[in-house]
Amino acid sequence: MSMRFHRSVPILSIFYKQSAPTTAPLLALLHRANPSPETNPRFELETNEHPPTHSQLSTILSYLGPNNVSQVIEGVKSVSEAIAEFENDPERFKRPVLVDWDKGRVLAGLGEGEEALKKAQEFVNKV
Repeated sequence: MSMRFHRSVPILSIFYKQSAPTTAPLLALLHRANPSPETNPRFELETNEHPPTHSQLSTILSYLGPNNVSQVIEGVKSVSEAIAEFENDPERFKRPVLVDWDKGRVLAGLGEGEEALKKAQEFVNKV
C-alpha cells in the first residue's frame, strides 16, 4: 500500500497597475514560470489590478517589517502611518507588488527594466 502526500500549491498574488511599464513583462514572466497551471501548477497566481484589502495590506506590512513599509506606501515611517495613509487614499499603494502568502515574502519597490525582472525571477525561483 502506498501513500501519497499531496503538497499544497503556493499562492502568489500580484497587485499591479496596467499602465505601469513593468506590468506586462512581469505578468509574462509569472506565466512563463508556471507553464501548466491546470495540470501541474507550480503556484496559483492571483492577479489584482486594485490595491489590496485592509486585511491583505496588514499582512503585507507584517511580511515587510516596520523598516520597509515605505516600499508599498511612499513616505511613511511606520505601520500605523502606512495604514492611515492607505485608508485615506488606497491609490497610494505602490504597485507592482508580488506576495508569496505561503512563505511570507513580499517583492515591492521593483522599479523598471531588466533589474526589476531579475529580482522578480529570483523571487519566483524561491517558490
